[in-house]
Amino acid sequence: METAAGATQRKLHYAFANDSGGLVGTLGSAGETEGPDVRYIDVFKDLSLVNHRLYRQGRVPMVRIGFAGPFETNMEFATVTVQTLPNTWPVRKAHQLALKEYLLATKDERRRGGQARWHDFKVFFEDDHRTGTTLSPVGITQGSAEWNYSEIFKQSASANVQYKFIGASDGNAFGMIAEYDSQQDTDDDSPDNPGGDVPYGGLHPDVDSTNQDNLLDEGDAPPYNPDALQVQLRSENIWSGPGSAVSNNKLTTPWMPAPCGLIKLQTSIGSGDTTDPIGLVTVEVAAGDYKGIHATPMGLKL
Repeated sequence: METAAGATQRKLHYAFANDSGGLVGTLGSAGETEGPDVRYIDVFKDLSLVNHRLYRQGRVPMVRIGFAGPFETNMEFATVTVQTLPNTWPVRKAHQLALKEYLLATKDERRRGGQARWHDFKVFFEDDHRTGTTLSPVGITQGSAEWNYSEIFKQSASANVQYKFIGASDGNAFGMIAEYDSQQDTDDDSPDNPGGDVPYGGLHPDVDSTNQDNLLDEGDAPPYNPDALQVQLRSENIWSGPGSAVSNNKLTTPWMPAPCGLIKLQTSIGSGDTTDPIGLVTVEVAAGDYKGIHATPMGLKL
């Protein structure tokens, strides 16, 4: 049963192998394998396009990705590896810090001249997203619509740079997780082990120096790498095997959070003919109270 969210289009459809703009290239001959190819989806960009209103990127939608068909019997296989950023505190804190610094760096300019009506803080998944292919929904043209990924003037480089979650900072973009990592405390030994000496040991004959060492040595370093803030991407696979037998298919991912609505897809396909054997891939966003979708804030709002 539809709710008030029924006024919102929450399903986005993308071509799988449809000549141009699809997840994989065109099949040029029978029995050809195409891929693996990497494509990116920015859910909030596409929700804005199909719903004719701004969906801000700094949120975490719940999404699921699946094949929409139609299937051809000559299709040999089709696979999609779906990756999203983990919905964890390092990712959220990295975004919050980047936005905070962006607002501080542009404070005077915004106070003097304001900002555009649809201005928003938008970032990339990684550098390959910045330089690669970001899909758009089938049948939807961008026209004069703008979806500008945020730039900031970096004084030390005398150039504009952008933002990305994954990867080190470079001359093109700040690595947001790397920048957040650079401010973290990296103590390796806490508290410091003073060795075998026990304060006022002579007053406490039952205090054993070996036990004291054990208590101070076992657990004085954290159970994670204190010198590198690391994140593991969430990864789910969908596939269809030979023909359209249900036993050969996993057609939909589970519901999963996608911080900032950024999705990375690695796809490949094989077919016995040159037709488009898999049709469309669908990204569905869960219903909720943010303009009809479920999308909690990353933390700090623009």
